[in-house]
Amino acid sequence: MPPSDILDLEKVYELCENGDTDAAADIVFDKIDRALCDRRFDEINEVLKKVQVKRLTTSLMRSFLCMTHCAKHRLPYYNKLYEDIEQEMILLRGQPATSRILKNLK
Repeated sequence: MPPSDILDLEKVYELCENGDTDAAADIVFDKIDRALCDRRFDEINEVLKKVQVKRLTTSLMRSFLCMTHCAKHRLPYYNKLYEDIEQEMILLRGQPATSRILKNLK
């Protein structure tokens, strides 16, 4: 199954842009959880590569990290996504808040 079948990022971005962060988070949690249970690490990693951090709310940024943190050793792109999210959050929320929000997700 191609990575686009794991998670429709455009739908997630659209929901974020329309202020429906809860629905976007539900999609992320459902699809990533299912893929993790199926041990589809290569496909999840491909999705992580395509995440456009600037199109997400900070809560959705954290959702991506929370959902994939347990498998970060199997997801080579996790660390790059973490760095991108950290940089964007610092711009949006400042260093103290970012450190608090991302605590334990490195």
